[in-house]
Parts: sequence; C-alpha cells; structure tokens
Amino acid sequence: MSWIFKDFVSDRGENDIRRWLDTLPKKVRFKIDTRIRYLQEVSQLKFPYVEKWTGVNGLYEVRIVFSGVQYRILSCYGEEKDFLLLIGAVEKDWKLEPRNAEDIAKTRMKLISNRSNFCEHFKK
Repeated sequence: MSWIFKDFVSDRGENDIRRWLDTLPKKVRFKIDTRIRYLQEVSQLKFPYVEKWTGVNGLYEVRIVFSGVQYRILSCYGEEKDFLLLIGAVEKDWKLEPRNAEDIAKTRMKLISNRSNFCEHFKK
C-alpha cells in the first residue's frame, strides 16, 4: 500500500505547501516532487529522507538537499497511510527559515482531524 502525501490547506483555501514550492526555483520544485513521489512507494518513511524532528513529539522532516541548500518540510503522520506536509522551510546553520516554522507546524498538527485542512499533494 502506498503512502498518501497531503499538503496543508489554510482556512482561506490556499495550499500552503504548493504556495511555498512555487517560490522555489523550478529545479528545486522538481527535486522535491520527485522525492515525494519516491517516498509514496516505500514501505517505511525513514532516514536519510525522513527523520524525526528533535524536541516535538510526532513531528518529522522530509529532507531534500539541492545545490548545497537544505530544504525541509515539517510533517506528521495522519490516518492510516497519510503523511501530512505542514510547512516548508530552509535550514541554515541548524535553524529554519522561517524562524517560526516549528511553532506553525505544531499548530497545524492539532488540525489533522479536520480533513478540509489537507489535500493530496499530487492531484489525481
């Protein structure tokens, strides 16, 4: 059974993950989407592509490096085989940009039961 990656959708109906991706260079977007397509098919989400986020129970990061830049998508497990992408960030010197990415992710984790706050990353 494949993983289903879902993006966080704001109360305004905006796909925040897609909006973040659209700010990145085309080659970076391609690599991130390629990584997610790969992860959809693996049996376990694990290092080096997915890792537990230190200090927040239930929070994980999808890890992508492109041209020396470390892209991170803070995420959590949803129901069954859902993996929920909460916020995209860039890691520099062990800190995320935006600086409040962890707090945003924790707030969004509380909304996982509200299905209207998530949509499939790759629309069918």
